[in-house]
Amino acid sequence: MPAPTTAARHRARDWGAGLAVGALATGLALAAPPTLTASSGGPATAAPAAASGAGATLAERSTKLRSTRFAFRANGYGTSVEGGDLPVESSRTAVSSIGCTNLLGKDNSNTVVDADVPGLLQVGTVDSTTQTKRVKGRTTSIGKHKVADVAIGVPGLLTLGISAVNTVAKAWHGPDGYDSRARTSLGRLTLGLPGGLEQSLPLPSPEQPVTVPGLLRIQLGRTIEKANQTQARSYATGLEVKIIPTGTVVKISRSAAKIEEGERGGIFNGAGAPVQVSLLGDLIKVGQAVVQRMPCLGTGGERLEEAAATVDLAGAIRIEGAQGTTRTTQNRRKNKAKAVATATVGRVDLGGGTLVIDAIRSKATAVRNGKKVRRSSDGTTVGSISFNGQSFALPDLDGIEIPGLATIETDVRTRTPFGMRVVALRISLLEGTEIDSVVDIGLAKVKIRPF
Repeated sequence: MPAPTTAARHRARDWGAGLAVGALATGLALAAPPTLTASSGGPATAAPAAASGAGATLAERSTKLRSTRFAFRANGYGTSVEGGDLPVESSRTAVSSIGCTNLLGKDNSNTVVDADVPGLLQVGTVDSTTQTKRVKGRTTSIGKHKVADVAIGVPGLLTLGISAVNTVAKAWHGPDGYDSRARTSLGRLTLGLPGGLEQSLPLPSPEQPVTVPGLLRIQLGRTIEKANQTQARSYATGLEVKIIPTGTVVKISRSAAKIEEGERGGIFNGAGAPVQVSLLGDLIKVGQAVVQRMPCLGTGGERLEEAAATVDLAGAIRIEGAQGTTRTTQNRRKNKAKAVATATVGRVDLGGGTLVIDAIRSKATAVRNGKKVRRSSDGTTVGSISFNGQSFALPDLDGIEIPGLATIETDVRTRTPFGMRVVALRISLLEGTEIDSVVDIGLAKVKIRPF
């Protein structure tokens, strides 16, 4: 397996994903009871920067954009890790996305070189592309992802080498109506054994996975192709590898595309996520936990909800009473639309009671009238916070600093094109600490893009 090439990945290997999450709680537990001070800056106005990995290159190619009557979506990623001993939704590499747009000519790309999940997964070059374009007289949504090579380690036993995992998903509208297509391809599988030995493995077929007894199960991912009179969508995952001793599943090269009839009231985008944790400058994503996403064409006045009684992230952050909701309404005749997203948490416990926050709620609202969008975070609240048994009320929270460790901010608002993003409470480890971590509690975001 190749050696790491950046300081961030050196730190990732040293600490490990679970330990990195725990470092925030451990640091809080070791900190002296605070003499809390106000930080010099006001509330942050920008969300944490997203870094997909070492050598990441993101681009949106300059192309003439044209409005259409369709709503497009296309997305995907190079690799993801789920379940087992790792946190929720851990480390998606080379993410590329076009979400909720009616614009033809969108062309986004993301190239990542040498990203990894510490102690488990190392990824070579990943090329991700999402597009909306005309192809042979068809209005088309496209997702394409190419993964050059991946190494998956079973500690102390073997390494699985995977090369050339490619997926393409297309959904289109043409003279014959809606249709879709999904395709996958796979290059080579090898096992790296102790002593430097290497063994080739057969490629899996749709009916027959490849197994290494007691250690690995390797199978082709799912492909979906669906179309009807109003929409088409496709989905492809190149390969799924289950690490049997830990129950961890690695998905490699995922592409998805969708096109559907649009609505005059607007194209919606938003979500309510009770908790999101970012580690190592967003290299490792541990949330969003319990996320309710807003459908591209809205909810038709219905309130959609995603909830969980208890969520545990890496044994360091315990969330009780987590709920995310979204709701949209629109009046096509008057060209008006409204979108609301909320995220609520009954209690968040970091470090086994060291830091406890109660009654958190974020709310983001966007109202569009013609071309104008009005934004609001009214309804965003935080009940109380206690650190080592000492309680603080909401007015005392904003700008608080736990000396040498973290800052706490409330009602962090970010204005975005056609919408906004609201975080009820943000805990950020200070620059210079061992682990670069941000915990967003109560994340709500909305956007209404006009047709």
